[in-house]
Amino acid sequence: MIVVGGSVAIDSVQTPFAKKKNLMGGSATFACLAARKFSNDVGMVGIVGQDYPKDHLSLLEKEGICLDGLVFSAGKSFTWRGEYEENMMDRKTLSVGINVLENWKLEMPVNFKKANLLVLANMSPQNQKEMLSQCSKKAFVLLDTMDLWIQTMQEDLLSLLSQVDVFLLNESEAKALTKSPHLFGQSRELLNLGPSYVVIKLGAAGAILAGQGKEEWFFSPAFPIQKLLDPTGAGDAFLGALGAYLDSLKEEKYHFSHLCQGVVRGNALASFVCEDFSAQELLNARQEEIENRLQSLKSMTRC
Repeated sequence: MIVVGGSVAIDSVQTPFAKKKNLMGGSATFACLAARKFSNDVGMVGIVGQDYPKDHLSLLEKEGICLDGLVFSAGKSFTWRGEYEENMMDRKTLSVGINVLENWKLEMPVNFKKANLLVLANMSPQNQKEMLSQCSKKAFVLLDTMDLWIQTMQEDLLSLLSQVDVFLLNESEAKALTKSPHLFGQSRELLNLGPSYVVIKLGAAGAILAGQGKEEWFFSPAFPIQKLLDPTGAGDAFLGALGAYLDSLKEEKYHFSHLCQGVVRGNALASFVCEDFSAQELLNARQEEIENRLQSLKSMTRC
């Protein structure tokens, strides 16, 4: 089993093309939906309020995600409202409703604690620590973060890095955590903090993967999509796809080549998210379409 913990949110998004309210959002949501494209056994750990839309819940159940770890609180669900600028790369947060996440004491269901692979999607480092402490020590662990935690809980975040296998973050977050001005130097500094691998997500440019070995450096371009409507959740889908692909290999130990293949799949799944609001295109993506994008991405990296 692959278990994903993170936020389960209600989003409102404004782009140069449209404005949408009450969308299905959250790091755990996108990561789980992407993970289901490569794994039949995906569990979600999160918390929602009584106002969480029933149709969103029904969709998660329909997609075959195990919701044993989803807690229903008497409060209001986590909400996020943001606006993208004309270039669709820069965005500003208009409002955040922490709500049920504020005092969430994460508890893993018994059937989740022996997961082979653990995905700590974007949530507070405290919640990530709670989830990590309750899981099997043999689990392969991926951890994602965001600028908020780097600014407000950096020490707690850094304390986790020696306990995880893969640390994922975007380019601006890598700059904030390191002193180096370029990607190679940033990745080496981050590796020195403890993780076996570092993935720096570059948005429309793709992603890089760095390992502890001197030759362990890999770049995968983003898939060139024809329409860009809403990139919200693309990084979370990348995370879920990478984790689920690794879990699908059923290997006792993952090698750098396995991580490279996972990064390509992360970019492929992220591209679907960007083509419509929320997770609509990701949900509609057929295995044939996913395979076609994988083959296109692989061909782009051949000399």
